[in-house]
Amino acid sequence: VKNSIAPSLVWLICQQNWYLVSLFNTICFVYVLIYTRRLVVLLDPSHRHKCYSISLILTLVCMYYSVGALKEIPTLLGFTAFVYCFLKKQRARALMWFVFLTVFRFQFAYLIVAMYALSKVRRNPLRITLIGLAIAGAVFPLFSFLDVFTPDAVDIFRAGTGQSTDSLGAQAEFVRGNVFGLSLVAILIRILQSILEPLIHFWSTLSFYEDGSLSVLQVHSTLVLLLMLRTWIVVLFKRFRLTSDTYATFGVLCSFVAVAVFTIGGTGLISHRFLVPIYGLLLVA
Repeated sequence: VKNSIAPSLVWLICQQNWYLVSLFNTICFVYVLIYTRRLVVLLDPSHRHKCYSISLILTLVCMYYSVGALKEIPTLLGFTAFVYCFLKKQRARALMWFVFLTVFRFQFAYLIVAMYALSKVRRNPLRITLIGLAIAGAVFPLFSFLDVFTPDAVDIFRAGTGQSTDSLGAQAEFVRGNVFGLSLVAILIRILQSILEPLIHFWSTLSFYEDGSLSVLQVHSTLVLLLMLRTWIVVLFKRFRLTSDTYATFGVLCSFVAVAVFTIGGTGLISHRFLVPIYGLLLVA
C-alpha cells in the first residue's frame, strides 16, 4: 500500500489509541483554520468575515476523516500552510510544510515542484499556468505511463470492482493515454468525474446503502459535494478567467489550485476524497 508510512507512524506514536489519533487530527484541523484565515487576510483583509463560513464548511468536510490515522486532514493542512508560507516568502517554513505534505502523500512532491515552477512567472501567472496545463494535457500520452499517474492501480481497481472496460471512465482513460490532443478533453472529463463522483455513484444506485448497510462515507461525500458545488462552479468558471497583473498574488493562488485540480482530478484514480487536500485553497479562491 502506497503512502502508508505517515499514517502508520501516527498510529504508532499515538500508541494505537483512537482518542490520541483524534487529538492529532484536531490539532491539524485547528492549524488548517488558522492558515486559511491567514490566507484570506493576506489576499483581501476586507473579506476576513468570510472566514466563518469557510471554517464551517471545512468543519463539515473534515468530520468524517477526524477519527482515524488518515491522510485527508494532514494533507489539507500541508497544502494550505505551504501555499501561505510560499506567498509570504517564508522559505524555511514552506520547506517544512512541503516535507510534511509529501511524507503523507509522496506524489504531491511532483505537484509542488510544478506549482513552484509556474508560480515564478511574474506576468500573468494564471494565464501562463492554464496554457501550460493545456499543452501538458494535449501531449499527456508521452508520460502517461509514469507510475505517479497510477495506471496499474486504475486497472486493478476496475478489475476488483467489476467495472466494465467499456465504461465512460475506461474510454476516457484510453483516450487520455493514447490520443494526442484529445487527451486534454479526456482529462477534463476525468476532472468532472472526480468532482462529481459522489453524485455519479448515487445516480447509479439511487441509494446510500451498500451491502445492506447505510454508507456513512457516501452520505458524507454527497453532502460535502453539495456544500462545495457553488465553490467549484465559481473557481472553475469565474476565477480561472482572472488574468490581470493587478491580481498577481491571487493569480499565483489560482495557479496552485489549477495545477492541483488538473493533476489530482484528471490524471489519477477517480475519487472525490483525493481532492480534499485542496479544499482550503478552493474556498479561499
